[in-house]
Amino acid sequence: MTDLNLPIGGFFPEESIDDTVQGNYCLETELVLKNGRACLNLILKQSPHIKVLYMPYYQCDDVLSSLVVNEVEVVYYHINAQLEIISAPKLKSHQALLYVNYFGLKSEFAMELYRKYKSQLILDNTQAFFDFSKVDFRFNTARKFFGVSDGGFLHAPSIDFNETLESFADPQNRYLKQLKLGNRLEAFQQYRIAEASMNNRIEGISTYSRNILDQIDMPKVQKIRIENFNRLAKGLHNFNELNIDTLKTFDVVPFAYPFLPKKNLNREELIGKGIFFPKLWPNVLNHGSELNKIEYQLTEKMFPLPIDHRSGKVEMDYIVQTIMSLWKN
Repeated sequence: MTDLNLPIGGFFPEESIDDTVQGNYCLETELVLKNGRACLNLILKQSPHIKVLYMPYYQCDDVLSSLVVNEVEVVYYHINAQLEIISAPKLKSHQALLYVNYFGLKSEFAMELYRKYKSQLILDNTQAFFDFSKVDFRFNTARKFFGVSDGGFLHAPSIDFNETLESFADPQNRYLKQLKLGNRLEAFQQYRIAEASMNNRIEGISTYSRNILDQIDMPKVQKIRIENFNRLAKGLHNFNELNIDTLKTFDVVPFAYPFLPKKNLNREELIGKGIFFPKLWPNVLNHGSELNKIEYQLTEKMFPLPIDHRSGKVEMDYIVQTIMSLWKN
């Protein structure tokens, strides 16, 4: 296969910026913090009436630190195979509900929840960077979509934040530069250090990441992600336990293609073929027997296949062909 760029996926190198792009992406939101955890921390800090937060079992446990420091109790809820809440709770005045816009595909359902809960809904868009749903409280993160070390965009019109917001002073971006130079092993070691150093302290986006994000051709990134997603959906739909079809609207820009194979496939074999993707989220298994079947399968067997703007048609066809070859064995 010609022009194939391996490996596909994995964490991002330092972003290649476009000098012709003079965007103001970081100015188009109320507040730009260093990460999603800081955004949630600020929401809860500015909402002292919230004493209980409903959260899905299927979610990264990084958000828990913000609940602990704000003394907010957690109540977990289940999701189904459509990645939607099985039994939506009736909230009291001191309660709120956090919903994850899974893989950037659940904006429509998020709006259904908003019509039900209004300002008691907090939308976690960490997998939906380009979602601009009219939800009062929503936040995202840039690191899952671009080669930057920090950045979390908070939409919270009712928050009156008058404190001086200092920029994140130590963005831990060395791994981005090392990976761009091709030093994968050193980059991965530094990446793990950078991830471990992240916390929920309320700080603004670093100057480094702000400058990069404002020089990325965002419409181009959106177009590539949608095209890549649709190519995988077309090739893998019949083999996927999840009913994920091609996207018909430009309003949905996905994080990954969630592939839950109808037969067991070896994750390590795909990685060995140069297709890199994370395991989301190992911490979920700590809930043990409390999980339902789909929550367990999403954690243990689902492959969030990469569709980011570093790849295109050739790479997506390679992913489909590789999975098909493993399927037949």
